Amino acid sequence: AVVSTQSTGSSSLVDDAVGIPKVVSIVDLLSMEPSEFSQAFNDFSFTINATDVNAENVGLLLDRAETSLEIFRRSVLCVVTCYLQHERACSRSTSGLMKRILTQEGFYWTEFGLSILRTCSKLVVEGFAKLLVSLKCDCNDLLFHLHELKSWNENVTSFLTMILNDTLSHDSLEKTLSYLLSYSDTSSSKTCTLVIKILQSTDDSNEIHSLCAKFVERNNSFLKKALLQMLDQ
Repeated sequence: AVVSTQSTGSSSLVDDAVGIPKVVSIVDLLSMEPSEFSQAFNDFSFTINATDVNAENVGLLLDRAETSLEIFRRSVLCVVTCYLQHERACSRSTSGLMKRILTQEGFYWTEFGLSILRTCSKLVVEGFAKLLVSLKCDCNDLLFHLHELKSWNENVTSFLTMILNDTLSHDSLEKTLSYLLSYSDTSSSKTCTLVIKILQSTDDSNEIHSLCAKFVERNNSFLKKALLQMLDQ
């Protein structure tokens, strides 16, 4: 499998004859001199071959990338997400890598979180949610950007149910409901249960009540009665 990075310029990693980024293994990156390593991620003009992407090598890559937040970010989005999307279970190594990224000082992890929701397995998504809860991460910004997924699956609903708590703002919950209305299967029992939990967590938001009412309009499942009863209270 080959995962592409964005191409923003020319570098030694680009095949100048045809202008196509070269395929690079993580071993190639780790063998580079510091200046060459930094230049590679500054230009960000290569594709990563997933063959040698494993937890140990990814950890070593992050060690080198810590010298710059931007290089760290690009390493995460290019290499770590490549590793995670091929993991079926959330092993200790997988969880350790995600925790390291979430606790990296100054690192803005919303983009990383969206990539997990977009590409990773159910168990990895749930492991990520458990980490966010245990680390008491502020998830409001992630919810504000849910629309950027431009898609939905049951894993996203499970994730949202797991992270739902009283630290989430009304605005971010409104964004969540708006996203679900736009992309989810509104008749899904898991989605309807999540909507009920959101409704239960808010007392005085007319906008949230209005969005929940739209679920009632679309939803013919057994949960419709429960939603109607709550909206009438």
